[in-house]
Amino acid sequence: MPNRIVREGILTSARMATLDWASEVFFRRLMSVVDDFGRYYADPGLLRAACYPRQLNKVSDSDIGKWMRCVAEAALVRVYPAEDGERYLEIVNFGQQVRTNKSKFPGPKGEPNGRPLPNESDVESVLEEHIRSTGEFFGLVVTGVRRQVRVGDSYIDLLLDTSAGPCVIELKRGNVTDKHLAQIVRYLALVPESFGVLIGAAIGPRMNKGEAADSGVAICTYTDDMVFSVNVTSDHIISSVFSVNHGKSRAHLDVSVFGDVSVSVSDALPSVVPRARGRPSKRCPEDFEVTAELRAWAAEKAPGVDVDRETEAFRDWEFRDAKSDWPATWRRWMRKAAEDLQTRGGRTNSRPLDAKEAGRAAAAASIYGTGQPLDLSHGTREQEPFTIDV
Repeated sequence: MPNRIVREGILTSARMATLDWASEVFFRRLMSVVDDFGRYYADPGLLRAACYPRQLNKVSDSDIGKWMRCVAEAALVRVYPAEDGERYLEIVNFGQQVRTNKSKFPGPKGEPNGRPLPNESDVESVLEEHIRSTGEFFGLVVTGVRRQVRVGDSYIDLLLDTSAGPCVIELKRGNVTDKHLAQIVRYLALVPESFGVLIGAAIGPRMNKGEAADSGVAICTYTDDMVFSVNVTSDHIISSVFSVNHGKSRAHLDVSVFGDVSVSVSDALPSVVPRARGRPSKRCPEDFEVTAELRAWAAEKAPGVDVDRETEAFRDWEFRDAKSDWPATWRRWMRKAAEDLQTRGGRTNSRPLDAKEAGRAAAAASIYGTGQPLDLSHGTREQEPFTIDV
């Protein structure tokens, strides 16, 4: 039986809250039975045997039918007919790590078996169109969208101008891995004051998600219905879901073997609630306070950094772009201070590079470019940068 990740959001889910106790227990048991794609047989007898192997005398097929109807009406599960004439179920937006690109069970009629993997450029186009039309990305206000921005000898898939600063989006067709994380971290080093979002069809089973969180990179997965959900949060990207309504996305088949149940899954998705932020400013507000929680974070994530000294410099600094999430901006400042401290070998005073250090810098420049802040005013591929009014 596969291992499953049960996220804390299940406790606050509005859809889960509509279930009675028996239906919720059934749904949680069902999560342990379905395959990596959230699929299983929809036959009540098979479900009863799989979900309640030691309680067959206490649970009937009619009980299974009643509970299935409840979870379908809550838009947690859909039931569909397949080409083989059988009916199967699928947990909506299952979001688990997948170990194969093929499901154990057939998909709906007319669909391939397993999760379809569209072309990366198609997903990129769909996401770009959605961001341009809504002016938002996971609760952040977007004022500019740029595609295929050149960085050295590579290209950033999407670069957004958001209310929290530049957002670098790297999109992958299949599983995202540590290699892709290293790629987007390198991009972040070349885009000042930026944060990153790594998007893929699934998370690779060996990926170090803790390293992503430490690097300030959120990880997001998408389904074949173009439903995007956050799997690893960051300072700016909170746990949320949004659905792209696009002709290229697969239509939902809300067919129930237990009766006609018409459910709009996208309507049932939780709305994105942006975190509270102050008025944007280029300077740290006077009422900003380094709380005990922030100091504890710095002790763990930025050891060796003189927090008081760096905070004083932080308060005196005028940023190029207006900020509104000052705790997140402060954390990024401390991360940079820790990186600078490590680069200087633990010395708090800067000095000119010696010959050996200069050689290393030249070698890095030959591989990754000069390492100078990225000029976002030109260098795009396919189209020129422009801003949108929201």
